[in-house]
Amino acid sequence: PSVVLAAAVAGIVLGSVSLLLGFRTRVGALVLIAITVATTIALHNFWHIRAPIARNADYDIFARNVAIAGGLLILTGLGSGPFAMDNMGPKRGRRKSR
Repeated sequence: PSVVLAAAVAGIVLGSVSLLLGFRTRVGALVLIAITVATTIALHNFWHIRAPIARNADYDIFARNVAIAGGLLILTGLGSGPFAMDNMGPKRGRRKSR
């Protein structure tokens, strides 16, 4: 368990820094998607909770995590923005105009 916790914390920190700096954004987003989905399924199984108030509270957290994973999925598909480190270098595939 402590190895899994250390791997999850390292993935969260590295994925977050990746998104924050715009360096390897798609890889960082994929790492965060994997961690978010795994923890959501493992920790927020609201369908087993019998008390209505606790079930609603856990469902809210579950739905929030699914929305976060969806946003990360969009970021994986679209990539980083124009000011990210991924897009700072010379433009590839473009010819100089005369």
